[in-house]
Amino acid sequence: MNCSNCGSRISTLKCEYCGTLNAASPQQKAILSEHGKKRANLVEKLKTIEKMKMPESIKQKKVEVIQKQIIELDNHKLD
Repeated sequence: MNCSNCGSRISTLKCEYCGTLNAASPQQKAILSEHGKKRANLVEKLKTIEKMKMPESIKQKKVEVIQKQIIELDNHKLD
C-alpha cells in the first residue's frame, strides 16, 4: 500500500514519512475489526486469569503469555 499524499510505501495507516493518515481499504477494515475482536478476547482472558485462585507463579506465567500475545497482535502491521 502506498501513501495517498507522498506515495511512500506504508505498512500502517499513518505514513511514517509524511505523517498522513490514510484511509483503510475494505480488506484492511476487516483486518482491523478482527484485530479488535481478538484483542478484546485476550484482555478478557487476562482479567479472568487475574481473578482466579491459583499459585502466583502459575498465574504470572499465564499473564505473561497473554500479554505477549497482545503485544504481538498490536505490533502486527497492515500489508
